[in-house]
Amino acid sequence: MSALAPLPASSAPSRSAVSRFFNSAELVELLMTYLVLDRVDLLVLASVSKPIRHFALRAWARHLDIITHFAEHQLKFLKSNEEVAGHVRYLRIRDPLTENRRGLARDSAKPPFARVPLTQAWDEISQLLCMIDFGLPEGTQPPYIDITIAITEAWQLDKVFTLFPEMLERVVAVRVLVDDSLKIKKPDTAWLANWEALGMFLSKVRFAARENGASGLLTFHYGEYGAEPSKANWYRPEVPSTFWTDFQGVVDSPLSDLSLSLGSRDKLSSICPYIYYPSLRNLYLSVQTQDPNEDDLDIFLERHSELRSLTLKGCRGLYLHQRFPQLQRYFFGCGDDRMYKSRADFGRRHPVPAQKEYLSYHNEQVVAADTATTAEGQTKAYFPSGWDETSSRKGPVTHLVNSLELALLPTRSWLAHDALAAHSITCLELGLECSDPDLAQSRASLGRAVHADWLPNLAELSLSFNRYALSDDPNNARGLSAREVGESLARWIVGALQGARALRVLTLVSQDGAREMLEELRVGERLLDGFAEFPPALEYVAWWQDKLGVGRSFRCVSIENDAAGGEEGQPINGRRGFLQVIPSMWRTQISRQGVWSFNMDPQERAIVLDHASGPGAVLQLS
Repeated sequence: MSALAPLPASSAPSRSAVSRFFNSAELVELLMTYLVLDRVDLLVLASVSKPIRHFALRAWARHLDIITHFAEHQLKFLKSNEEVAGHVRYLRIRDPLTENRRGLARDSAKPPFARVPLTQAWDEISQLLCMIDFGLPEGTQPPYIDITIAITEAWQLDKVFTLFPEMLERVVAVRVLVDDSLKIKKPDTAWLANWEALGMFLSKVRFAARENGASGLLTFHYGEYGAEPSKANWYRPEVPSTFWTDFQGVVDSPLSDLSLSLGSRDKLSSICPYIYYPSLRNLYLSVQTQDPNEDDLDIFLERHSELRSLTLKGCRGLYLHQRFPQLQRYFFGCGDDRMYKSRADFGRRHPVPAQKEYLSYHNEQVVAADTATTAEGQTKAYFPSGWDETSSRKGPVTHLVNSLELALLPTRSWLAHDALAAHSITCLELGLECSDPDLAQSRASLGRAVHADWLPNLAELSLSFNRYALSDDPNNARGLSAREVGESLARWIVGALQGARALRVLTLVSQDGAREMLEELRVGERLLDGFAEFPPALEYVAWWQDKLGVGRSFRCVSIENDAAGGEEGQPINGRRGFLQVIPSMWRTQISRQGVWSFNMDPQERAIVLDHASGPGAVLQLS
């Protein structure tokens, strides 16, 4: 694509076609929209091709992600390319201090997970906002703004936006994270002051939106984004009750997404009576202790009958007598003896699409008999948990979380006896725990579990594993670099998946063995260069070190197959290529209202594609 190298005379027609392409702003804009998926391509093109530099930088700036700790570097970049500041339409400001500990990767070129104190660059953020505001063409509104901060930075947030009141009306999402390094056991002056500052900020957002007819705040999240509740949930102070009593007044009625991951000291009786939003569609609520007044949450749910998504965790004693006519999905990670019947009744009243189910050893049933099956020779298979209770749900299961041994999934699950149901599976979550000392057999079991011969439409796989389960000798990594250990793990796993011919997205969650490698990798670096056993449709890989929050994203890049075959001279059944480190933008969906997707529920956050209506695009940018 570079215009720097002259073309030979014989290629004049090609040069003419290329010129016509780059002279068409619409075509170049379409190309840039496609390349924004990986982000890194835009900056590479901008640096090597003058004809499209302007288009590439504009496309890069359209969705601007400001990381508070690295705002200084982003400010320098915009200062050297001032013309692009006015093209920002969707802006996210996020604090990765808590995010990094809870599963979000930083996209800096510097060592991404260095254990050093990080300073918030709020002065630089203020300058960035000033550049964006100053660069806006006349008559153009400021960008939509999505904000994620630790509660300790709420006063800084309020202070910065005091300088840009015209941007307040464009704030559409606020997420407040728990900083688990606080170790505060009771509210102190700073804790109370930050909650007061947050309340003031939300009040200003509401007032500005009302004054100017803007949409106002659509999303509010509070809590910890951990894979499981940490000690921070038990020791952090409660949110001041005054914040919740004022919440209804400072957050306007358009609020449609509310997620609260509460600590052990937070009380539902201090929250539920004060919140009512007629536009609320998505509710996520996780609690650590049960309130004495069990009716508060039931009454709260009764008031919000238009919910489309409902997730409750840790809640007990609910009657669940409500009706939600528009409910599309629900999950109850909670319950007691009294709730068991309530949940069953709730399921019968809400025949939502099955979509996601859990498969374990707890529900073994006789497979529907056919003419070849005698009463004495009945076949049994494992069905999803609570299959009887949820069998009234509409539509096929598309997303399956498996707890069976891998060897049993294609042989003893109900899918093995129902080809139509197996063909409906587009997403699979597996745990790889190899108790079999024969690693070759374990690898073969993994390959069969995801093979296209029986799961032809499997588009996304999330695989959790332990490094020592993949080794005969836990000490066999001695003498190998962190990079060699990580690549060995990746080669072992990815090579077993080449039979999953429709697989597009792979998420690896390792419990150990990959941290050092993931810390060392930089954007643009390659992994498994020349590996010949990639699944043929694989596009993206995400690799997380469980519980440490260390992670990296990769894209799978193809190179031409050659006649040499795969490893050890074997013929190539998969695809030859390499993994290249890219920013995590590819996992992000941005609504037209400017909300950047991020789910409070870690189980939902691990999945990228839309499996409710078929595996859709990886990235949806407005």
